[in-house]
Amino acid sequence: MKQVLEGLRMKTVSETVVQMDVSLPSAAMKMSVASVGAAYGMTGYTLSDLVAIATLVFVLLQIGLLIPKYISMFRAWWGMR
Repeated sequence: MKQVLEGLRMKTVSETVVQMDVSLPSAAMKMSVASVGAAYGMTGYTLSDLVAIATLVFVLLQIGLLIPKYISMFRAWWGMR
């Protein structure tokens, strides 16, 4: 019975702060999963929509990076003629 009562005793503020510091990363991880789920619900986009948007952005970035390279290659080729 004494062990049960000791388990129910009030924790001091310093014990609570130490316990919060230790469990903060796991709490942040749990909250991040929930916040991502909430963001999906608020925006109305599904995961496949977000993947399609990310793919489109990636393709546009690649096109934007390759066009100057191809222009310089074409100018070099045209100058050799």
